[in-house]
Amino acid sequence: MSISNEYSWSFRGTCPVDGKSDKYRATINTDMFVEISDLLKFCEKREGTPIFQEQHTEDLQKHFGGVVTIVGYHKGVKVRSIVQ
Repeated sequence: MSISNEYSWSFRGTCPVDGKSDKYRATINTDMFVEISDLLKFCEKREGTPIFQEQHTEDLQKHFGGVVTIVGYHKGVKVRSIVQ
């Protein structure tokens, strides 16, 4: 038997282009256990640091593994970033 976990949450980031706060919806699909407090701390530490959505996605995948998807809206355009 194997288990698959899906972790979904929202977090805020800072746009490196205009400095505005962006809201993201993230999901990690993995067969590993992810400690929720670690996940939330990881995002909270980066909240005020200007980082592109694509970099957030890569960094989450490197740190937690699995398949990471982040959806954000930038100037009315929906962007979905996925890293495996």
